Amino acid sequence: MTISNYPSDRTGLLLVDPYNDFLSEGGKLWPMVQAIAQEEHLLDHLRQVVAAARAAKIQVFIVPHHRWERGDYEDWDHPSPYQLGSAERQTFAKDSWGGEWHSDFAPQSGDIVVKEHWGSSGFANTDLDFRLKQKRIDKVIVVGLLANTCIESTSRFAVELGYHVTLVKDATAAFTREMMRAAHELNGPTFAHAILTTKELLAALPTTSSPALGAASTVLAGFAERFAEVNGVRLRYLIGGKGSPGSCCMVMPKPAICGIRSCRCSPNVTRSSFLTCAAPVHRPSRSPAMTRRTWPSTSTN
Repeated sequence: MTISNYPSDRTGLLLVDPYNDFLSEGGKLWPMVQAIAQEEHLLDHLRQVVAAARAAKIQVFIVPHHRWERGDYEDWDHPSPYQLGSAERQTFAKDSWGGEWHSDFAPQSGDIVVKEHWGSSGFANTDLDFRLKQKRIDKVIVVGLLANTCIESTSRFAVELGYHVTLVKDATAAFTREMMRAAHELNGPTFAHAILTTKELLAALPTTSSPALGAASTVLAGFAERFAEVNGVRLRYLIGGKGSPGSCCMVMPKPAICGIRSCRCSPNVTRSSFLTCAAPVHRPSRSPAMTRRTWPSTSTN
């Protein structure tokens, strides 16, 4: 059985700079990221990741860049080229449409909006580390923009602070393909603990809150539903009732391996997206209780 490496109570999703200027048609930086964003299906993947995190009850952190205001950097001794370019373009200008959240990624109830970062790191001079520690989170999944600047800098800083870091290489973008390669093939492997695709991440996230799991099997006539949790994975048990066959059905996400000897798949249970296993239950003739089974753990934590 595949066990999630991202426990809900210890994992945080960092959504970096989800502004209109980056992600929306008409945004000041959209023309610069559009080609890569569309190749990577960025918006769709961000929607999937955010929705999956919320469904899994993973805490979402909005990690925003500083919104430009008149006078920014004018009296600074050493503003970076990135900051000077931001000032020239008035990127993410405060009280402007470009400085508002993309409509699909606006904070929802329960999300945490971190203090704005002035440079590339979402940690430097913000409360991000403090807010993560208050939630006892030690694993972060970092998505958003840009792959080779704010995503990389935030992720490197997280590693220095002791966090487990996951990059999602198709839930980000950059100005050029070379920058994407640098972020995920050259630099990322030197600090990130995992570099995944959106599909790989979704498969690894906890499934206990997934609506699909609840609807994954068909309850047979004469069976009573029971639920249990084994190593963080929710299982549905169908217990044979009065006048029904003495068998139990367990529904597990693929590619689960049934640990019951002489396992036989029940043809009466929907198997389109889940593996269903059934085996005789050894019980007294009048007792519906199930025999306890021992399941091998395959956790890689």
